[in-house]
Amino acid sequence: MPPYSLYAASKFAVEGFSEAFAKEFESFGIKTTIVEPSVYATEFFGESMQHTEKKQEYAPLYEAYEKGMSNIKIGDPAKAVQLIISVIKSDNSPLRLTVGSQAAYTIREAYTKRLEEVNTWLERSAEAN
Repeated sequence: MPPYSLYAASKFAVEGFSEAFAKEFESFGIKTTIVEPSVYATEFFGESMQHTEKKQEYAPLYEAYEKGMSNIKIGDPAKAVQLIISVIKSDNSPLRLTVGSQAAYTIREAYTKRLEEVNTWLERSAEAN
């Protein structure tokens, strides 16, 4: 979704950095949790979204995005903060914390598709051994 490729790239970069950081510093007792939130009632979807002029070439993508967003349950940011704080204060905080059911569903679906693709190409990949 234009111009979200830059946004997505920055999220991947933070995730990769956080994974490497977690491994590098766990021996020092430093724990890392990557927070992967659902959609919440914040200003993110307010005026901050008005900085890019919509290009006509992308109209079908914008329409699909808006249709998809209309079906998403908007979460309560205060509940998200409470969850995040309680988890990071626990003794067994995870490397990845999905916050909200929409995030958990979306991430599980993405990983499932990745695994299916890896399995589909497994034999061909082995040809490079």
